[in-house]
Amino acid sequence: MAVTLRYTPHESFGQAADFVPGQYMELAIPGTNIRRAYSMANLPNWDGRFEFLIRLQKNGAFSTYLAEQAKIGDMLITRGPLGQFVLDDASMRPRCLIGGGCGFAPVLSMLRHLADFQDTQPTHLIFGANREEELFAAGDIDSLRSALPQLGVTLAVWRPEAAWTGFTGTAADAFVQYLETSTQTPDVYVCGPPRLLEAVLAVAHERNIPPERIIAERVL
Repeated sequence: MAVTLRYTPHESFGQAADFVPGQYMELAIPGTNIRRAYSMANLPNWDGRFEFLIRLQKNGAFSTYLAEQAKIGDMLITRGPLGQFVLDDASMRPRCLIGGGCGFAPVLSMLRHLADFQDTQPTHLIFGANREEELFAAGDIDSLRSALPQLGVTLAVWRPEAAWTGFTGTAADAFVQYLETSTQTPDVYVCGPPRLLEAVLAVAHERNIPPERIIAERVL
């Protein structure tokens, strides 16, 4: 589910949505102390706009609020921006960005940042999903391909339908394939559920990628 929040203008702090691509915000359910963390998918902006890609979880507190109670105009208390899952803009090495589920949101924000600055470093995106219907943002990915000619894209589906023509396997499997064809050791950025992180980090360890070149963030 795509959710957009907009800051209410403040006479002292203004309205700008000031964050670093890859960071997240904590959102509180109105009238409660229940908070959940979600990464921004958009770019910093002067309009105070924050865009989130939220996967609805069965019986999840925030998911239930969004599905059954939320309405346009609701006021939410936020905390942030938070997090260190951000690009190393000083690095000149190739990048491999890996996302799965809601972990694709910060990766999308990072790629939009690279496109906005017309980045020219070799970059590869791996978007992993269990089934084809879990892949989303196809239009955004196509736009990024046009804006970033050096961007490679692998859409990895673990259990696809028979007609699927893309990569079959997990995001970690696609990462192995990428490393086998890459001529340089990349900086690795990975965000997703625990099993995805564990599998990708295991591959990175096996391939002797230095820990300082790996930036990982877990989402549930």
